[in-house]
This record gives sequence, C-alpha cells and structure tokens, in this order.
Amino acid sequence: MNNDYQMLDDLMQDMHDRNTVRIAMTDWLIGGHAPGDAWQARDPRRTTIEGSLRSEALVLGAVLDLLREDVQEARDDGVPEDAIIAALDLPAEITSLALGEVLQFNGEEN
Repeated sequence: MNNDYQMLDDLMQDMHDRNTVRIAMTDWLIGGHAPGDAWQARDPRRTTIEGSLRSEALVLGAVLDLLREDVQEARDDGVPEDAIIAALDLPAEITSLALGEVLQFNGEEN
C-alpha cells in the first residue's frame, strides 16, 4: 500500500479515537511547542509538518463532532434550523458539516 494512503488511513482511524485526540491536544496546548514537535519526537522517522497537520486534523475533527452534538441537541429541543445556523455564525461550508449535510466537491459527494 502506498505510504500516503496508509498515513491517511491511520489518521482517519485516529480521528475516531478520543484518547488520541486528547494526546494531540495535550501535546499542542499544554506542551508549549509546535503541534507536530511532540509527535515527531516520539519517532524520528516522522516529520514535524506531518505531526502538525495530523494534530490540526485531529483537533478540528473533535471540534466538528462537538458542533454536531450541539446541533443535534438544539434540534431535539425544537430550535428552528435558521436559529441554529445563525447561532453557529460560521462559514457556510463548516455550517453544512455541522448540520450533517452532504457536501459536493468537484461533483463528488463527501
């Protein structure tokens, strides 16, 4: 398997592991270093840029999960969709993801 595909598969798996996200956030926010430094330090074959991108993807994935939970809670409470959208106050693409809508990129569903 291509190394790039394996790295992407590993990242996708890690995004669903709350402990991995917790470690990335701790490295990033509490460690006081660039997001990828701690990840790279644990294995010298890794690069800092890979660690930085990985950490950002993990944290952003966790934030999106929390947004989706909040949106679902608001829906369950009967909050109108337009009020939810206004409360999110985010760019349309991120709002669509938080609302659980299917996005089209280059004519393909994502």
